[in-house]
Amino acid sequence: MNTIDAISNETFRETIDRAVKDVFRTMLAMQAAPDPGGPTQDQDGLPMQKSVLLRGKQVLGNVGFQGDLNGILGLCFDDSFANRITGKLLGMTENEVVEAGHEVANDTIGELTNMAAGAFKNQLADRGHPCKLTIPAIVRGEDLGFEPHQGAVRRVYRYTVDGSHVFIDFQIKETAS
Repeated sequence: MNTIDAISNETFRETIDRAVKDVFRTMLAMQAAPDPGGPTQDQDGLPMQKSVLLRGKQVLGNVGFQGDLNGILGLCFDDSFANRITGKLLGMTENEVVEAGHEVANDTIGELTNMAAGAFKNQLADRGHPCKLTIPAIVRGEDLGFEPHQGAVRRVYRYTVDGSHVFIDFQIKETAS
């Protein structure tokens, strides 16, 4: 049995659940609740292994991790929610965030993604899988699609935060030895 197979679906879920909830509670005093709706599973109930399309203006933060397990964790927010949480974090109105330009919200989304990936990384390390994080990358666009990486184990989660959805695309695979 390889390393990834030894990590159960429940462990993935608990680990990412704790990371997301901790980041929103600690940084924004907001509660993130798992939302089983949306495109998180294939029709057979298995983790999503096909493309996912999110409609509307989106902001996606990606952070990779490297070690005996490699992967990427992406947090995707609709543009309006990204501006709202940026304002809450920085003490600005949503209009002030918009007037300041995308860079301000991009920095916030990058930091939140980095914190969620860091919390996940720490939990992997506690389970004997140390790894390092990459620098966050931000993608903005409309109707963003997410593709599964060949050979990666993929988990897709959705959370509800203050009436908005946060979509998480998590893909992981072992380093060839």
